[in-house]
Amino acid sequence: MQFSFAFLANVAEILIDGRIMAIGMDFEGIFCPQFPITVPLILVTKIKLDPSEINLQHKCVIEITRPNGKRELLGTENPFDAKANPIDPNLPGGTAIIIKMGVNFESAGLHLFHVLIDGEEVKSLPLDVRLSNPDVQPTA
Repeated sequence: MQFSFAFLANVAEILIDGRIMAIGMDFEGIFCPQFPITVPLILVTKIKLDPSEINLQHKCVIEITRPNGKRELLGTENPFDAKANPIDPNLPGGTAIIIKMGVNFESAGLHLFHVLIDGEEVKSLPLDVRLSNPDVQPTA
């Protein structure tokens, strides 16, 4: 298995030809009007699997480490099938995985999203969650 990438997005889909379409992607922080709050997020990841791993069932799991250090499972296990390389089946095949989540944030602080494929952590994504200030407007 080879890890390719992972990022958070507001909108993401896998197109019929296997390409990924994402909007509002690759951010490292969000502002929330209050806590607790549930925020819709999409985690997008892509891995490449060797030909020997192609016809096997695989699992992607997302865990989160909260600012207090507590680590917990987000949602459920996400099974996926690996696809053979369409050009040369003897080469690793890429598989995109999109996981739509409603993430509950109880407090501000740094939250880490951990991406695990078949039990192995392949990426950790930080997300700085802050309380928004209604008196301060973002500038362009």
